[in-house]
Amino acid sequence: MKDQQKSSVSKFLLGIVALILFHMNLSALTYCNDSYIAFLEADKKDKNEAVENIKGYLEKGAGYFLESYSVFLLFLSKIEKVELEDLNYDELKSDLNNAIGKMEYTKNIYLALNKKADDTPYNPKVINKLINFNYENFQIKNRLIKPVFYKIKNYLYRGRIREMYGERLSQIEVILNIANMIKVKIDAKKFPEASDLYNLNEACSQSLLFDQYAARVFKEIKYNDCKE
Repeated sequence: MKDQQKSSVSKFLLGIVALILFHMNLSALTYCNDSYIAFLEADKKDKNEAVENIKGYLEKGAGYFLESYSVFLLFLSKIEKVELEDLNYDELKSDLNNAIGKMEYTKNIYLALNKKADDTPYNPKVINKLINFNYENFQIKNRLIKPVFYKIKNYLYRGRIREMYGERLSQIEVILNIANMIKVKIDAKKFPEASDLYNLNEACSQSLLFDQYAARVFKEIKYNDCKE
């Protein structure tokens, strides 16, 4: 039974490695999340404080999300590297608490982001560009995963950026729920269910791609603006 569990985890972690190798352009998530441009532009002389706050929340949120996910992966790698009976549950508990803490901080950042976005008017020029953007060509050209990209498209082509932020917050809450289920097992020094490990990685990776794909669309819009 233990060998079967370990084999399942091995396959699971191989999937993580494949995902990371396939999507190495994570800088688009951390540094190029320009969705703040969907709100009223900051004046060059007198910067719009609300827009600057939205930009700051996006940068911090992306950074803490990646930090949290990296610790989740560290946690999973430690399960993979040792025999089940030799697991250091105290060490695993520390890693898991660290990852959960960073994800909780990410959640708080998105709560603040959503509140600020709700109180900030949209930039009509950018919203119009999103409505008229050629999503199908962009998806094919960049070979983006359809189900994830179309989920983003559903928000962007209607100019619903606030709702997109709300979706991201919901994704983070799902991740926390799964992580806390795993934590119950680890706290009791029991091996977590393989299905919970799968679900945690899938929730994190899909949320990562959701935000990254949105970032790529906004980056494309900004690039085209520079060419005009």
